[in-house]
This record gives sequence, structure tokens and C-alpha cells, in this order.
Amino acid sequence: MSNLKQEKNKLDKEILSEERIVNKIERKSKEFDKKESEVDSKLHYQEAQKESRAEHKAERKLEVENFEEKRLEREMKKQDK
Repeated sequence: MSNLKQEKNKLDKEILSEERIVNKIERKSKEFDKKESEVDSKLHYQEAQKESRAEHKAERKLEVENFEEKRLEREMKKQDK
């Protein structure tokens, strides 16, 4: 009977040890998921900033082109007079 109790205690200790390991792995997994999410968020933000800058640059280029066209039109009208 004593051997059975010892064996049960030994198995209980192993189970507790394995549960601790599982809990540790789960915590690490959650930490990793959180860090991965933060990195994804930062990358998404950086991509959005790049797109915004590119759009702003394209808009500015169009504004300059439109200004140049209007300037040329005004010059041509002056020459026609």
C-alpha cells in the first residue's frame, strides 16, 4: 500500500511539474503573440505613412503641373494680344 501512495505522489508531482511547464509555454506563447501583434501594428502604421507620403507627393506633383499649364496659358494669351 505504501508503494502505491508513493507512486501516486510521484505521479502527482510529475503532473504538477508538467502543468507548470504547460502554463509557462502558454504565457510565452501569449507574450510572443502580443509582440507579434505590436510588430504587425507598427509595420502597418509605417506602410500607411509611406502610402500617405506617396499620395501627398503625387498630389503636389499634379498641383505643380497644373500651375505650370496655367502659367503657360497665361503667357500664350499675353503673346496673342
